[in-house]
Amino acid sequence: MEWLLLETVEWRIHVPNTFTFLRHYQTVLADRGVIPNDVASAALFKACSEFLAEISMLYVELLSFGYSTVAVACLILAESQWSFAPSGGSLSSAATAITVQSRQRLLAAEEPAAQSILSELTSFTELDPSYVAPGLGCCLEFMSHLYHFIIFANPTDGGLSLLAPVLARYPHVVSHLGH
Repeated sequence: MEWLLLETVEWRIHVPNTFTFLRHYQTVLADRGVIPNDVASAALFKACSEFLAEISMLYVELLSFGYSTVAVACLILAESQWSFAPSGGSLSSAATAITVQSRQRLLAAEEPAAQSILSELTSFTELDPSYVAPGLGCCLEFMSHLYHFIIFANPTDGGLSLLAPVLARYPHVVSHLGH
């Protein structure tokens, strides 16, 4: 009997976490044409959202949110910052533009990227946004603070000690963010 049950669920018996939701949502958004179409851009977008998900686990403030909420916030933040990031590298002027132009819209989850991602996910799940990502505005605020801390932090001040292994795992994302 147990064998039949495990075969039915294809041996997927782990508890879903942020990465489970993130990868599922990435697939949904790719199928619906919300994330970049070309392979290189899509891979970088996915890596950026996974990078944000991984660093979110290092901060207590973000552990109080549901896995689905954090996954949606990572996708929105990655998409939101995507259009400001220069292809050449240096992010100082881009980071200023992020802070000035999009922060309030992002925190209010009113930016087109946030609306597009959230509407596609709620359309797919057929659930109200408050069920898909409860507390999204507050989660985005914490994620935005974390993102800006990483962009503007001085790597020698010790504040990035917990982030060092994560930064080392995502060199292509870090170089894209201007570090």
